[in-house]
Amino acid sequence: CNIATQIIAQVASNQYGGNTVAEIDDVLDEYCEKSYQFYIKQYKEIVEEAGGEYDEAKADKFAEDRVRRELSQGFQSIELTFNSVSSSRGDFPFLAVTFGHRTSRWATLVSSIILKVRKEGQGKPGHKVPVVFPKLIFIYDKDLHGEGKELEWLFKEAVECTKIAQYPDYLSVDI
Repeated sequence: CNIATQIIAQVASNQYGGNTVAEIDDVLDEYCEKSYQFYIKQYKEIVEEAGGEYDEAKADKFAEDRVRRELSQGFQSIELTFNSVSSSRGDFPFLAVTFGHRTSRWATLVSSIILKVRKEGQGKPGHKVPVVFPKLIFIYDKDLHGEGKELEWLFKEAVECTKIAQYPDYLSVDI
């Protein structure tokens, strides 16, 4: 997320108009897996050093919790950057992010974290408000997000986010 933020900020500050990061959940999927494997290895090392016994379920929870934390901090950073740093022209860069259409473990986690961070807002505790950028665009597909479908839960999270933060907007891929 930090590298993506730097790249997006550089691109945005050197052009007029907006930028869209298409399917950020798909883009970050492989990096989440790499972080997950790093934390699994770290868990194994901690257990070995302590003379304990490796527990796969505990290792999974340990690693996923850390990936979750990385993503949450990463999206907070993206929101903070694009709502506080102006471009070289003196305005705030317009950034849109699309997500919500991928079904892998990490892609759905990325989408869920995006919504959670937006709902929580930015600012001091007790004074947090939802930000404007990046503009969130949820990609809706009735075969994925419809009633009883695989990602219905994620669509419901998006609707809850919209109630609080007025985003995401929705883009239907159904014809």
